[in-house]
Amino acid sequence: QDFVFTPICSACHGGNAGLFLDAQNSPSIVGRASTEQPALQLIRVGDPDNSYLIRKVEGGPSISGGQMPLGQTPLPATTIQFIRDWVTDGATVP
Repeated sequence: QDFVFTPICSACHGGNAGLFLDAQNSPSIVGRASTEQPALQLIRVGDPDNSYLIRKVEGGPSISGGQMPLGQTPLPATTIQFIRDWVTDGATVP
């Protein structure tokens, strides 16, 4: 939360984008279906390759809409790996 969602994502996803990634609401993305691709969970615990949020920050042809953060420089590979590791390790939110 402190390293990715709050400083990077919550500016847009803090109440006006339909997906809330502020500290209070981000735990709700774990196990929740994506609205863009309902067959996928936003965060599928232990499975970053099938977590839609990971696909959105990595970009590529398997997403709907644009790569996140939308209209900004893509996240560095180290930040994406940090998120992937978090998902692999159980996606716990303090």
